[in-house]
Amino acid sequence: MIKRRFISDVYEGYHLRLRAFTLVELLVVISVIAMILGVLLPALNKAKQRARSMVCSSNMHQISMASLMYTQEHDGRFPRSSHSASATGSLRWGQALMPYLGCGCYKGAGVTWDILFKGLYHCPADRRKNLAWSYGKNVWFELDSSETGEALGIPAGPTYSTLLKVSHPSTTVEFGELLSASAADHFMAHYWLMGAAPEIDANRHGRMSNYSYLDGRVLMETFEKTFVPDKRVDNWNPGTAAQ
Repeated sequence: MIKRRFISDVYEGYHLRLRAFTLVELLVVISVIAMILGVLLPALNKAKQRARSMVCSSNMHQISMASLMYTQEHDGRFPRSSHSASATGSLRWGQALMPYLGCGCYKGAGVTWDILFKGLYHCPADRRKNLAWSYGKNVWFELDSSETGEALGIPAGPTYSTLLKVSHPSTTVEFGELLSASAADHFMAHYWLMGAAPEIDANRHGRMSNYSYLDGRVLMETFEKTFVPDKRVDNWNPGTAAQ
C-alpha cells in the first residue's frame, strides 16, 4: 500500500513538472509571440490600407461614371461644384449625380443624402472627424474667361464648360481627394498656377492618392504625375493636359 502511494506521488509530481512552465520558458514563448506579431501586423496593416484604397477607387469610379452620364444627358455640360452652382441656379455635383447613382433626385438633407455622403462620397482612409468632403471636383470646367485669364496671365482665357472643348479627356483630371477642412467640394486648381497651395490629399493612400479622369478611369498615383508647373505638367488644366 505504501509502495503504491509512493509511486502515485512520484507520478503526480512528475506529471505536474511536465505541465508547469518555468519563467525562462514563459519569456521565450512571449518573445516568439512578439516576433510573430511583429511580422504579421505590418502585413495586416498593408492589407487594410490596400482594401481602403480599393474601396476609394471604386467610389471614385462610380462618381466619375455618374458624372459622365450626367454630361451625356446635359449637352456635354459638366455638373457644377459649390464654386458656381448657386450663381447658376444649379445643384452641386454631389446632389446632381444622385439619379445616376441610383439614389433618386435630391430632396434635401435626409436619410438618403446622409447615407450617400457618409458612404459612396466618403473615402474609408479619410480619418477627419469633420464633415469635409473626401472628394473634390476640378473647378477648371466651371471657370469663365476672366477667371482662366487671371490664372494664365492674359485678359481673357479659354473656357471648358463642355466635354467637346476638352482636347484630351483621358488625361484631364476631374476628381481628386480633398485635404481641405472647409465645406468646399472642389479644387481651385487654377489658383495653383498663382502660387496657392493645392488642396489635394496627396498621401491619403501611402504616398499616393486616387485621381479620376474625364474618360472614367481612376488611377492611384503621386500628385507629381498630375501637377508639376516647373516641368510644365498640369493635367488639371484641360488646355495643357498631356496626350
